[in-house]
Amino acid sequence: VATRSPDMLQSAIEAGERAGLAEEEFVQARSLLVEEEHKSHARDLLRRAVGNRDMDALQSAISEGERAGLDARELEDARQILSEEQRRKEARGEVSTAIDSGDLERLHEAIAEGEAAGLEEGELEHARKALAEAEAKEAAQQRLAAATQTTDPELLRAALEDAEAGGVPPEDIDEAKQTLAKLDALESLKRATTGFGQGAEPCEQEATTDDPQETLGNLTCKRPSCSPNKDTHTRAKAEIFDEEALDDGSSDEDLVKALRQRLKKLHVTPADALAQCMRCPAIASLGPGAADDGFLPLVD
Repeated sequence: VATRSPDMLQSAIEAGERAGLAEEEFVQARSLLVEEEHKSHARDLLRRAVGNRDMDALQSAISEGERAGLDARELEDARQILSEEQRRKEARGEVSTAIDSGDLERLHEAIAEGEAAGLEEGELEHARKALAEAEAKEAAQQRLAAATQTTDPELLRAALEDAEAGGVPPEDIDEAKQTLAKLDALESLKRATTGFGQGAEPCEQEATTDDPQETLGNLTCKRPSCSPNKDTHTRAKAEIFDEEALDDGSSDEDLVKALRQRLKKLHVTPADALAQCMRCPAIASLGPGAADDGFLPLVD
């Protein structure tokens, strides 16, 4: 009985039965045999569970060992392995959640925890790929945000291409596209106003009298810096704007206002247009039927 070995206990009981011992002599031995057989079974379960590292098997074997009365030292390895496997299981869940979220910080944390928990590299492969995509996305977002703050449409256009390829949220892309459209429109306005009237010819002829016949014989020239009027050649009017060039610091509102003002100055009536085409300002002031007098100049 002192050995508490199931095999030896079983042999001793069988020997006692052959010797004709009274049944009460076997009570302690039979009780110990049942107890030791239970412990032996629990040890077998623990060995198998530790070998395959299955969480359910480990939990079941530990519970069985506790019921069988195994001491803490015999359960220590199984409990340690169960703790490791539980951590791995939780790490796998964190990795999966981080991949679904696409969040850069969560992916970093999940991968670090997976490595610490001892996950296989294959289990972290998708997470690393998702991390690389998230980093590219964040970089594209930062470039897009910086480009949106500039006034360079080409820089913003390039940043938009990177953002669309990098999976930047549609709302950010739509906002940047609106900014790009605004910059393109602003650039068009600047091209329309910058250097307006360069190469214009000076005002060659201006009427000095209301009499058309006298005007044809007495036309004078004035400098393009004169105030524009209906008799001033269109390109001469444009020459005046050289002194009103707009710089890059002009606001959108100022540009639109300036362009409208210049268009107003350049507006001509059909009579003005004919006068300018024929390079004879006096035509614009002719009365009805005056063209029939035969004094109008020929046009090449």
